[in-house]
Amino acid sequence: MNKYFHVLIVLLGVNFASFGQVKSDDVLFTVNNESVFANEFIRVYSKNLDLVQDQSQKDVDEYLKLFVNYKLKLAEARTLEFDKKPTYLKELNGYKKQLSKSYLTDNKVTDALVLEAYERISHDVNARHALVRIEECDTDTTDVYKKILDLRARFLKEGFDKLRTSAHNQNTVFVEDLGYFSGFKMAYAFESEAFKTPIGEISQPFRTKFGYHVVEVLDKRKSRGEVTVAHIMVLNEQKDSTIVAKNRINEIYNMFQQGQEFESLAKQFSEDRSSAKNGGKLSPFTSGQLSSVKFENEAFKLQNSLDVSAPFQSDYGWHIVKLYNKKPLEPFEEVKQSLEQRVKRDSRSKLINSAMSKKLREKYKITNTNKALPYFQELIDDSFFSKSWSIPEALEKDKEFVTIGNKVYTYLDFANYLNAAQRGVKGKLLPKDVINSQYEAFLDKEVLAYHEENLEFENEEFAKIIK
Repeated sequence: MNKYFHVLIVLLGVNFASFGQVKSDDVLFTVNNESVFANEFIRVYSKNLDLVQDQSQKDVDEYLKLFVNYKLKLAEARTLEFDKKPTYLKELNGYKKQLSKSYLTDNKVTDALVLEAYERISHDVNARHALVRIEECDTDTTDVYKKILDLRARFLKEGFDKLRTSAHNQNTVFVEDLGYFSGFKMAYAFESEAFKTPIGEISQPFRTKFGYHVVEVLDKRKSRGEVTVAHIMVLNEQKDSTIVAKNRINEIYNMFQQGQEFESLAKQFSEDRSSAKNGGKLSPFTSGQLSSVKFENEAFKLQNSLDVSAPFQSDYGWHIVKLYNKKPLEPFEEVKQSLEQRVKRDSRSKLINSAMSKKLREKYKITNTNKALPYFQELIDDSFFSKSWSIPEALEKDKEFVTIGNKVYTYLDFANYLNAAQRGVKGKLLPKDVINSQYEAFLDKEVLAYHEENLEFENEEFAKIIK
């Protein structure tokens, strides 16, 4: 392979006492008339210094020899056209796609949301709310907003219980006690309002995908962590009128106290059949995860592994609970990575995408206004809302619609986007609202796609890793 190696500059044998003296255009050596620059070697050497096991490889001269051999092997592989093989190209493109993900989000916004999420899962909020339902796509909200304002006034004046009795209809109006919950348990917009509303106060109206809410915060406390328990349950409602649930659970409890195994009793007598087959064991849970506050409280009261509660009653039945494990919330650094993944899957990810889109629009000098939008508003009719709209034959297909970087998108590009998007549009909106919202979605999609396609030319770090 030495036939590829033409020039080796004097840096071989030098101890690189000062990497800072090397310029970005200093050629270290050439292979097949292709220059290999000194700063590439320095970057690779510095990056891998802590990873190598063999101390000889930390010596600059020795590492440079390895680097030369590495470049010679690459030259040989290209001569043999390994780089043109479909399997190689497929693997490289897959790697690029995976690597690009970390360059397509706004890291500052992501980090802030991850910290916020940890703070929220570190606490529980006890809240109740009033909700007036409205479809997420509805834009005419005047009447609904007036209604939620009226409910808030009544909430303040009459109190929760009276409001629930008179207003809750389980259809358009809901007045509900939500109990304790923490981060990720509610819609992000609702969660945010609940966490920022002071204890004892009722929030101003706010909107989520379900409608308009007001929330009253009763209490906030530190997270109780996660608990794993088993239980034996006797249902409150018995088909056999001769069975009294309280008496039955006391009989089972007496058998346990006399030495019978808890898990065996659960398999025999528990009327929660889904857990009975596992000796009564339930999946780990946190506060607010179960529908019974009473059950949660009794489970978290148990302190030591294998402790068993006295019989108690919930809304569903009588229980005996055995503690297996009680785990406090883990430190931030230990859950940071998993939290980041949850944030990116959650509705709050829209904030990350929005921040990235805004940054890219500024980078590519794209404005929110587009002179072509009124033209497309004229093309929207009732067929769009019945999912049967098609691109008009008279469309000025090749006319420039918007430019992102050096790529021009035509009227046909946006029309094709609208044609696909109509399937996801709910309700009937004004043509102006449809076009404006779809234009925003189109820009979000295309600026991100363009940025990803051009990462190697726009991001030096990404380009170096790919190389």
